[in-house]
Amino acid sequence: MWAVLAAACVAAVWPILWSASIPAFQQDWTWPLSRGLAIHWFSTFAGVWDDRGLGGPNTLAWQAFVVALQAGCVLLLGPAYGLALWLIATFAVAAAGCISMLAAFGVRSWQARLAASLFYAFGPVTFTREAAGHLAYLVGYALLPFAIALGRRLVSERGTVRCVALGVVAGVAASQVQFYAIVWMAVIAMVPFVRTTRGWAARIAIAIGVSIAVQLQSLLPLLVGAVPSIYLSQRSLLSWELNNSSPAADAAVTLGYFTHYFETHALPGTEIVLYVLLISGTLGTIVVAKRLGIYPLLLCALGFLVVSGLYGPLAGPLSTAFERYAAFTALRDLHYFAALTAAGMALGIGLVVDARPAWLGAPTLAAAAWVVAPSIGGQAVAGIIVPRAFVSDALLDMQAVATQGPGRLLWLPAEEPLGPSSSTNRGRDFATYGPSGNPTISDDYQNPELAYALSRWRSGHPDWAALARMDVRYVAFRSYLQSNRRENFGTGMSMGFAGLSDAGLGASLDRDPHLHLLSRTSLSSVYALDGDANREFFARVQPGAMRFSELGTGEIAVSGPQQQRFGIDPSPVTADPRADWVNGVLGWRYEPWMADSIYPFVWTISHQPLAVRAPAGARCLLAAATSGARLQPGGTAIVGPWKRYAVPGSVTAVQPESIGVDAVSMVSCDSQPAIAPRLFAVSSGYDRGWRVVRNGRLDPPALADGWMMAWPVEDAGLQRIYLPAFAQLLGCIAGVAIVAFSLVAARRYDAVAYATAP
Repeated sequence: MWAVLAAACVAAVWPILWSASIPAFQQDWTWPLSRGLAIHWFSTFAGVWDDRGLGGPNTLAWQAFVVALQAGCVLLLGPAYGLALWLIATFAVAAAGCISMLAAFGVRSWQARLAASLFYAFGPVTFTREAAGHLAYLVGYALLPFAIALGRRLVSERGTVRCVALGVVAGVAASQVQFYAIVWMAVIAMVPFVRTTRGWAARIAIAIGVSIAVQLQSLLPLLVGAVPSIYLSQRSLLSWELNNSSPAADAAVTLGYFTHYFETHALPGTEIVLYVLLISGTLGTIVVAKRLGIYPLLLCALGFLVVSGLYGPLAGPLSTAFERYAAFTALRDLHYFAALTAAGMALGIGLVVDARPAWLGAPTLAAAAWVVAPSIGGQAVAGIIVPRAFVSDALLDMQAVATQGPGRLLWLPAEEPLGPSSSTNRGRDFATYGPSGNPTISDDYQNPELAYALSRWRSGHPDWAALARMDVRYVAFRSYLQSNRRENFGTGMSMGFAGLSDAGLGASLDRDPHLHLLSRTSLSSVYALDGDANREFFARVQPGAMRFSELGTGEIAVSGPQQQRFGIDPSPVTADPRADWVNGVLGWRYEPWMADSIYPFVWTISHQPLAVRAPAGARCLLAAATSGARLQPGGTAIVGPWKRYAVPGSVTAVQPESIGVDAVSMVSCDSQPAIAPRLFAVSSGYDRGWRVVRNGRLDPPALADGWMMAWPVEDAGLQRIYLPAFAQLLGCIAGVAIVAFSLVAARRYDAVAYATAP
């Protein structure tokens, strides 16, 4: 059995081993290209400051432990083989965890253990997360059955040492934060169906406390950093949650993720096989295991309810939670809860095969093999391997830039999703992590300043002042990549990066007088921009500026509390923005890509008049429409790029004129300061965790241009500190101390309390 599982683990990563290169994961994640970059990669989690993009707080500090181990794999074996080792280890732990879970419920048959562990370790959930690059999720997924096994013994047997063990497992599993909920849902759901001993609730409470202590290193920085404000500004939209919800028929068997990674490679009839395993492995356990058999069924039901999301029975409560509570954004990826269904199916398969005649083992093994064939065949990564020549060329480009001095590096084409020209895969830029002195600027669909700069470059008229404000000093154009610049990662919203093609953009660089060539290979060209290599500069404030294009070199606009959004209540009508409106902050997810705006805005593609309450003191409206709209029926026409319009009254109605995808964007022109102060600005994303030390006080920065940090010019020479980094270090020390103390105390308590127990 173990030999079969070991062979399956290695076979699943054969494309990485064969190519000796890394995959360009299709969502959310990248992998370091060299040993040196791995250290910098880890530092963005250990310091909770991520200098990719425009810099900003790292919202994934939960994953610091995982990334530390991953960086160790890269340092030990290099990027490709280090990733292969990590995936093999993750698959192996998932299989071992499944076997441990089965053993805790009395499953002894090797056929039952092999069929269930194959399904759990290499099934649709694993395939989807591997293809997407959700590597921390795979850690939580691998540890979930261990948590269930420990929970089974914790509620049934006395002893507190096991509480500490379960807490540590749950805390590490929460490296993917949703597993805080997933693990405890699985453990608590078990209680009605197993024998319990006195004090089980207290033991679970102790385990929950320990799990929180394990993640103090990520929780404490939330108290002093900007991560909560990111959740507030990037809260879930129902239209996005529809993408993260699976149709009910698919949700029942862990399918339906909007990218359909697994379904694309699944063998014919796999969905039918999955339903056979679901029905036989859950309903069958009720027959063979009586009351205990309801537990696998309950796990599957819980997974189904959450994964089906806005398509399922919980649509109402989930919609309300996502619309009203920004903190609920942390649980936005509803499909992650498919782990509960997978664990329930695996447990049910094991219980049924273990209890029935031996002849049942062979067909169950065949069914499991049919389901897991794509994963074991390496199909999750086979189509997304980056040719080694591309990786080597990117490293040469980074080296050419590093020798010139500090400054951000802008890779072109930059508009994600990207992919090799010869491939159908489009996803994240595999070169996202660059050297610490030359951080890569990326994530155009979340950075309006970058979106504006890219759209201007595509138009053939680069805004060099915008590039300077972002500290872009170097540009690398790669001829082997192609940008799907009219897509936006599953939203289906057309983006406005029209104009020059990828090839035309590359050809324009040689002709531009602001650039001079640093190096050239057969695959890429690297250029330097004229100007200083300073991230920090003294800038004049431009009163009244509402657009990036209104700012000249060395100028910024300061946004503050007076810049209020239009008053709009959450939509009670529909989650589809084509039929209603969207209230956007920083244009996240559904920006119509009229990016030339500094301030948060409201936009709509409604075909009904939209009532908007203008903020107090608003003098005018900055508005744009892709095709045509009107302020009030029969009123002022809006068409084309941003223009200022007088506010016609306290309530503004916007009526799009045409049918089809028609966007209207609006921000208010509030009163501006009469003076134009000079500020010391830092070209990094705003984070209130940064402070300057002035006369014994720790003063936070002002928000400039809606994204960067700025202090009065007299603060330029003062010391700056980053409070979340200290909080993370304190949390790490406190977590280790609490876990160590809990373990010692638990051992002593058990030794005294149960020394004479029968």
